[in-house]
Amino acid sequence: MKPEEQAEKTYADILLLPYPKSKRPTYLSLRERAAQFAPFAALAGYEEMVQEEARLTEPEKELSEWELQLLDGTLHQMEEQMKEGRKPQVRVDYFVRDLRKPGGSRETAEGMVKEMDPVFRRLILFEKGGTDLLVLPFSDILNMEILSEG
Repeated sequence: MKPEEQAEKTYADILLLPYPKSKRPTYLSLRERAAQFAPFAALAGYEEMVQEEARLTEPEKELSEWELQLLDGTLHQMEEQMKEGRKPQVRVDYFVRDLRKPGGSRETAEGMVKEMDPVFRRLILFEKGGTDLLVLPFSDILNMEILSEG
């Protein structure tokens, strides 16, 4: 007797029985089924890395001698006003260094000068609206314009 015939004889009592079906179906939702076939993320963080590389920064601008003299003159003019007890309103263009890659971005702020700190070489001002303090190192200031004498 062949092995197939032997198996058929051995299991003849259950061979033609219908397949038992569970009374409680456990079908997956469409979302769960789709998750099974979602692409495998073999390179975790790859998309974030690509987005970070695509983000543009601009190189830090080095001021010319002429621009430095203009900025110095504006700072001295502002210092004189503050000695007289006035708080000038200014518009400041400054450089913000990027924490993740070389370079950064140019930002502009307007506000009232609170203090010029010659020891730590920084300008402290209340941004427009009067509640947020902005501390700018002199080395990050690209341009400054006195809007009004406070």
